[in-house]
Amino acid sequence: MNAQQKIQALSSLKTSISAIEKGSHSESPSLKKGHDGPTADNESASFDNPEKAYQKILKVLSYRDRSSHELREKLLSYGFSTEATEQALDRAQRYGLVNDDRFLENQIESKFRSGKGRRLVAREMTKKGFSEEEIRLKLEDSSFSEEDEELRAYEFLLHHRPQGKNLRDSAFRKLVNKGYSINAASKAARKYSENYQNV
Repeated sequence: MNAQQKIQALSSLKTSISAIEKGSHSESPSLKKGHDGPTADNESASFDNPEKAYQKILKVLSYRDRSSHELREKLLSYGFSTEATEQALDRAQRYGLVNDDRFLENQIESKFRSGKGRRLVAREMTKKGFSEEEIRLKLEDSSFSEEDEELRAYEFLLHHRPQGKNLRDSAFRKLVNKGYSINAASKAARKYSENYQNV
């Protein structure tokens, strides 16, 4: 490469870098069709490709189950177009890979088993894209009934003993922070303090 060619190559490279830094979508000389590497058009097209979006869903689901709301937000954050995202989600739902009803039920049961109260479970499910009505109906169908909340709160204290000079207050705060209702937390804390105050 002679001096003139080097100057031309350097000028071309500077033009490409400048276009990238400015966010330009126009093709620079080094990105034109026929050169090595993807073109700007090809890169844009890949994010409009429902198949690529679907493959991304499969990868995400290989780690853990997700709601359609979570998957939609994740695909959009990756840069996939709304159309590609919706087509990929529709395909995943038709194949049974994404099922919001199943996801909501499993999540609620799992969170109850981990010791969380109904208020906290409902709040976390709202963040995953479910409506208050959907959550309410699923909570009603749960094997962990509202009537069992006090018993579950007391059992939680047995496995996660509160600390503090005032045992009842400490137990109450612990339960409220875990999402138990005020009524259930109050009754369970009183029962716990009566049984373990002098232990």
